[in-house]
Amino acid sequence: WWLVRLYQKVAGWVIGLGTAAFLILYQWVVEPAAPGSLPVRAFAHAAQTFLRPLMLGFYSNASDFTRRLTSVKANGKFSGPDAGPDEDWGGREERLWEVVAAIKKRYGVNYVYCWHGLPAYWAGVMPSSPGMQKYAASIMFAQPTPGVLEIEPSMAWNPAVLAGVGVLHDPRHLYNDMHEYLQDSGVDGVKVDCQAGVGLVG
Repeated sequence: WWLVRLYQKVAGWVIGLGTAAFLILYQWVVEPAAPGSLPVRAFAHAAQTFLRPLMLGFYSNASDFTRRLTSVKANGKFSGPDAGPDEDWGGREERLWEVVAAIKKRYGVNYVYCWHGLPAYWAGVMPSSPGMQKYAASIMFAQPTPGVLEIEPSMAWNPAVLAGVGVLHDPRHLYNDMHEYLQDSGVDGVKVDCQAGVGLVG
C-alpha cells in the first residue's frame, strides 16, 4: 500500500516538473522565436510527431477545440430550466423547448439565439456518431499556408492541425435538420462562428 502511494507521489512530482519545464521552454524559447526559426520549426515537428498525444490531451482537457458534434439535438444539460452543466445529466432527455420558454418568460426575453460553429462545432462533426453518420462527414487535417505560418507560427500545432475537423461535403442537410430542431424548440435564430477555419481546411 505505501509503495503505491509513494509511486503516485513520485509520478505526480515528475509530471509536475515535466509540465513546468515544458511551459518554461515554450514561453522562453518557442514563443519569442522568430517565425521560421529553428526553435519554431523544431517545436512544430515535435508537436506533429512525438508530442502530438500530449498536445491532444492538453487541448481536450483545456478547451472545447477538439470536440465534435454528435447530435443535432441538445444534450441532457437542457433537460429543464434549472438543469446545468455541473449536475449528472447523463441519460436525461433533452427538453430544449422548455428551457427556451422558461428563459423568455422568466427574464422577459423576446428572442433566444443559439450558437453553433460553421463546421457544426469547434472540431466539426463526429463521423462515427450514430446521429451523424447520415451526413457523411470525414476528418480533414488543417494545413495552414506558409503566409499564415509566417504571421502566426503556432497555427502549426493548432487543434485543427493535430486533431482534424469533421467536415461535411454538403452541410445543407445538417443545417436544415439543426435549424428545424432549434426552431421547433422556440429558438429565434443562430449565431454562426468559426468562419476562420474555412481557409485551414479548404
